[in-house]
Amino acid sequence: MRYESLLNVAFADTGHWILCPYDAGDLPAGIVGTAIRTHPELALGARESAPSGHYADPAEFYAECDAARPSGKPAATPANQDDDIPFARGRSAAVRRALTAYAHGLGLPEQRTYDLVAAVHEAVVNAVRYGGGRGVVRLRSDPDYVTCEVSDTGTTVPPAPFPGHLPPEPRGVNGHGMWAVRQLSDLVTEELGPEGSVVRMYFRRTRALTGPGPDGR
Repeated sequence: MRYESLLNVAFADTGHWILCPYDAGDLPAGIVGTAIRTHPELALGARESAPSGHYADPAEFYAECDAARPSGKPAATPANQDDDIPFARGRSAAVRRALTAYAHGLGLPEQRTYDLVAAVHEAVVNAVRYGGGRGVVRLRSDPDYVTCEVSDTGTTVPPAPFPGHLPPEPRGVNGHGMWAVRQLSDLVTEELGPEGSVVRMYFRRTRALTGPGPDGR
């Protein structure tokens, strides 16, 4: 539902409208109730609609989703601290080499290796710049996915709204890193707390994989 809400922001200035069908008779009441909160208008028939009295501002709904998400380490087998990569200012090249070696050790295709290394590097750069200057990359894998978690120990600046979900200004200074992270990863989650931030990226081990994603969808 987070993405249903984000569509209101992504298409706000385009003049487009989207009709989202929901089977209110068969779906759980919780899903229908959340749909009412993420859609500013509700269809009353083929040609009529009315404002949703329960519509939630996308920024508020996004924050609710973050607050409701259970925190935890990457789900994979087995947890091996030897695959953890500490990082700090000036160590980005060493992090890229370690990521490349890890991906090659798993036998990832070259394109998937590039995606992983580039995305995690961008998340590390963000952590160094905005998250206290140091942290750790945790790498885990299972038969279908590689999970990369970038955590830091600082919150030097407030997070941007909808980080990486909306394209940055082409000539802008900020906003390109998380946009790239989301374009290169199959799923990204982020958490911001008093002890620092966590960006968790999931990569299919092969682009040809079919079936549910790491979030079960």
